[in-house]
Amino acid sequence: MQIKVKFIEDDGAVAEVAAEVGKTILNVVNENGIYLDCICQGCLACSTCHVILDKEYYSKTVKETPLTEEEKDLLFMAEGSTKTSRLGCQIKLTADMDGMVLRIPPRKD
Repeated sequence: MQIKVKFIEDDGAVAEVAAEVGKTILNVVNENGIYLDCICQGCLACSTCHVILDKEYYSKTVKETPLTEEEKDLLFMAEGSTKTSRLGCQIKLTADMDGMVLRIPPRKD
């Protein structure tokens, strides 16, 4: 089953993609050519794949994939982290996340 996910980059560019339920946000960006830093390649060892969600979808991601202490610690160190930030490698898509909008924080150059 596929759902729609919309990514808004820091420059305002928008990419709406079809994403397979069960995949992570990190999988989705890699499969669709959307740039999202991820130094550790999804091993939960850095905070570079952090994304910002609307409250509604943040709540849904936490319900499906609760934040671990490791993720909380990494988000605390993430540049530009907000109360609705999650690591893209930790968000597994479910059917009720259809229409989710994620903001990608500014990149470090």
